[in-house]
Amino acid sequence: MSVNIIVRREGRQRVVLGTPGESLLKVINRDPSIALTAPCGGNGRCGKCRVRVVAGAPEKATDEELRILSDSDIAAGLRLACRLPVVVDMEVIIADNPATVQIQSEFPDLAPPTDLEPVIAARFLQLEAPTTEYQQSDEDRIMSALTKLRDPGSPTGQSDDTQSMSMAVIRKVPSALREADFGVTVVDTPSGLCEILPGRMQESVFGAAVDIGTTTLVLYLIDLGSGKVRAAASMLNPQGAFGADVITRIDYAGSSEDGLTILQDRVTAGISQLLRSACIKAKVTEKQVYGFLLVGNTTMMHLFLRVPPRNIAAAPFIPAFLRGRRLPAAELHVGGNDHAVAITGPGISGYVGADIVAAILASGMTERSELCCLIDIGTNGEIVLGNRDSLVCCSTAAGPAFEGAQLRCGIGGVGGAISSAGLNNGEIELNTIADMPPAGICGSGITDILAILVTSGIVDETGRFVDRDELERIPDSLRKRVVDVDGQPAFSVCEDIVVTQKDVREIQLAKAAIAAGIRTLIAHEGIGADDLATLYLAGGFGSFIRKESAAAIGLIPAELVAKVEVIGNGAGKGAVIALTSRKYLAGLDRIAGDARYIELSSSPMFQQTYIEEMMFPAGGAVSSRSTE
Repeated sequence: MSVNIIVRREGRQRVVLGTPGESLLKVINRDPSIALTAPCGGNGRCGKCRVRVVAGAPEKATDEELRILSDSDIAAGLRLACRLPVVVDMEVIIADNPATVQIQSEFPDLAPPTDLEPVIAARFLQLEAPTTEYQQSDEDRIMSALTKLRDPGSPTGQSDDTQSMSMAVIRKVPSALREADFGVTVVDTPSGLCEILPGRMQESVFGAAVDIGTTTLVLYLIDLGSGKVRAAASMLNPQGAFGADVITRIDYAGSSEDGLTILQDRVTAGISQLLRSACIKAKVTEKQVYGFLLVGNTTMMHLFLRVPPRNIAAAPFIPAFLRGRRLPAAELHVGGNDHAVAITGPGISGYVGADIVAAILASGMTERSELCCLIDIGTNGEIVLGNRDSLVCCSTAAGPAFEGAQLRCGIGGVGGAISSAGLNNGEIELNTIADMPPAGICGSGITDILAILVTSGIVDETGRFVDRDELERIPDSLRKRVVDVDGQPAFSVCEDIVVTQKDVREIQLAKAAIAAGIRTLIAHEGIGADDLATLYLAGGFGSFIRKESAAAIGLIPAELVAKVEVIGNGAGKGAVIALTSRKYLAGLDRIAGDARYIELSSSPMFQQTYIEEMMFPAGGAVSSRSTE
């Protein structure tokens, strides 16, 4: 027996079949085209899986729903899909979801390597015609000619097996050679030759650098002949329908026989969609894309390759693998040429993955003599300290608050998200992504708003909204925005968008984890913050955060504000660099192999520092400034 669930979203209508007793969220998420995001993994905590029931007889609202939804919400038909079992045929509406994701699509400071030696290259070979005296096989003559073109001393990454040719290519060799008088173009990859074509290839060879983030997927399409990024595309990670953080996705992967397969299918389908979009922008065909370099945190790489990640979630946090892999892209269904190769970057530990290795490469810190620090702030906060002589790193469980999850009005870096806020003559001024009407608050926006609350005195050092009688000293323009929401104090940012006392606590926990990680790592190396030459901020959040606001809430040390350098999407940038240079591809392996990892969960210093960093700086480390 099954029930029909009609789902309407963004002008589309789909019918999904459900089994009586299943949660509406589980039923809806069977269809990737209408997947409903559930940051808490469907545990009834975040309230983000709201739907409007327009037909059908839903069960009585649960206690979790009554805690999150108001009486007027329920009267209007709003329910939490994760708490609502399907019993009879239903019709529900999902509110429009902003699709514009804020990413760094260009790298103005990134010039193609002067010694451009792309990982995947088209090479023209003019071979001698065989004779009765010249009895070498077609394959051996091709490989001999190819060796003369290569730089014998050029590193090729983990595998030295570059003198190979797939059976699919070998089967094409006899006709390709003789069709063009023994002049052929071969496509050369770290795994060997993946294509052979008669004559000179008329089209450019492209590659795709992919950053598989917990929250977003970003793809950069690169002309490997010039080393230039020709197009970029991004989307929210479709796996978000099953949880905002890695732990909830690990739980889902192990919750059923097909959980791991579903998560892999969602991310590979997303990458394929991004590739199509980027190819359209660049006016090239997918057939021209012969390779992928993919990076992400360790859990994302396990899910991408359909490897059970369960042991990453519990001490001692051991992943199944950390080394990079090379395999046919066709096996992963990510698109591109039928013979394309997929290369995954290496990781350092269960919680410092290939994305951070790529960001280290992009920062250039391994080429400097001065000590530098790199921070990637997201669901996990990865911190790296070092220079060309040594690297030490750690990871803190910041949670998804800086990604917009777990906040009442929090959303990711999508269209309509409040991305920055400031004071102008005492009045709040807001900026949103894509200049769309405010739909919620993302990480950089909540940092600005919380900095205003702390520096103005609305929120004290402990993170408490001050009492009404203490608000008398606050300017009226701000005081009037302090309201009551469901029995707790809150700050009204704009119509229908508030920051509650609970939101402040969530950010407190997240910022304390990051700040304590920085202090612990610095102390572990026996140095002070003043000894650092540069503080690199990476990641989607780090790309757009205002450094003064980060210091005002104690996220980064105030003495490092002047040393901040934003590198944007370091993971994507590093992947682009590595895909355009065999030397830098090998550099990823060197970085991953040389870095030392410190596990903070067993560090007494971290535990004590974490408690200390729960406090906000007195009055804010720096004053909030007006919007520009």
